[in-house]
Amino acid sequence: MTFKRLARSALRPVGLEDIAVRIWRRVKPAPEHGHVLLIDHMRRRSGEGKSDSAQTCIEIGTTREALAGQCSTEKLAQTCLQIGAHFYTVDMDIDNTTGAKQLLASIAPAFAAVCSKGEDFLADFDGTIDYLYLDAFDVDHGRHSERRKERYREFLGEELTNSACWKMHLDCVKNCMGKFTPGAVVVFDDTSWKDSEWHGKGKHAIPFMLEAGFSVIENTGHSVALARPSAT
Repeated sequence: MTFKRLARSALRPVGLEDIAVRIWRRVKPAPEHGHVLLIDHMRRRSGEGKSDSAQTCIEIGTTREALAGQCSTEKLAQTCLQIGAHFYTVDMDIDNTTGAKQLLASIAPAFAAVCSKGEDFLADFDGTIDYLYLDAFDVDHGRHSERRKERYREFLGEELTNSACWKMHLDCVKNCMGKFTPGAVVVFDDTSWKDSEWHGKGKHAIPFMLEAGFSVIENTGHSVALARPSAT
């Protein structure tokens, strides 16, 4: 029996069902973000021996703060350490990069935290990419704080808008399309398929990738994983 049903059966006689349900809603765990989807595919590929060489994972959009269901930078770094992959995390906000450098120093000093626009980093990156996590420029859902909006103006010189979000993520994949290894996995956070079109961060980037030969391998409803075809 689930906690919700147990609460209903136990408290119905005294009329406290609504209170019990409210408590259940507060204590249930926060949903994990798209990094969990990428980690799952990283572990699967590692267990299947899909690569004989050292792999590279890049995160675009470093963790800002430790919140339930988030902390993607730490979790991706720990996974890379376990499977023997190299890790980069990239963010345009120096505060996020500073925090990430301290974190990575305690996990694997060779891992790198870089303060840069994600699309610029990917354009300049001269290696190959096995895993890419795109969770950078925010979707404008109407609830961002003024401080968050001001950080965008300060570091990017532009407003936090959906059109800018879509373009940034499209530019990211355009700038590294020739650097993906066969079977490479790319995950977009805050992305969904609804009413026959993509929404969120991958709105324009996913159609571009599909045209380039990638395929959607998993869609959780809030994050999407794509893969480049493996070598034959």
